[in-house]
Amino acid sequence: MTAGSSTEKGLQYLCRHLVGLCVTYRHATPNEADLQSRFATCSGTLIVIEGALYFLTAGHVLKSLKELRDSRDITIEGASLADVFGHQRISDTPIPFDFKNAQLCFVDDDELGLDFGIVPIGAHHARLLAKNGVVALSEENWASSTASSSTVTRCSDFRPNGFRSESQKNPRYESKLPLFPFKHLNSQ
Repeated sequence: MTAGSSTEKGLQYLCRHLVGLCVTYRHATPNEADLQSRFATCSGTLIVIEGALYFLTAGHVLKSLKELRDSRDITIEGASLADVFGHQRISDTPIPFDFKNAQLCFVDDDELGLDFGIVPIGAHHARLLAKNGVVALSEENWASSTASSSTVTRCSDFRPNGFRSESQKNPRYESKLPLFPFKHLNSQ
């Protein structure tokens, strides 16, 4: 990427919202106890709901992590919140996180088409994440039905605007926002 390109700017913008929940674990069964520790990470973002901060990710991911945490055959060795993706970070060291006692709230229902999960983030972690440049999605950006026209409030207002691979091959499909292949219906 060239400095100042729209792709670079879009990536920097998105990465200030990116947080990884990282978990190191070990199998405790006699057959696998001698194996090296394993590492799992899930991507997510921070979201504010009724004034409280949460880590938001897919429900099936939190369901799998809960099963891992609750298994008698697994020992959780450590966990952290990786907030090292933004361009204005001041630290490249993830923040230790008490995953063993964290509250995992999720919905993973294929029939209803719902797949989301949240983990409450306490004030201490919130301060550390903010200090490292992570920006949470504020409630005013996603919850208001009377938001301004510049705020995305309904998915039905958008349509696909080609695919990323098409915009790279065919300039006809090139978008001003190459990372977001959707176009607001009112901007036709």
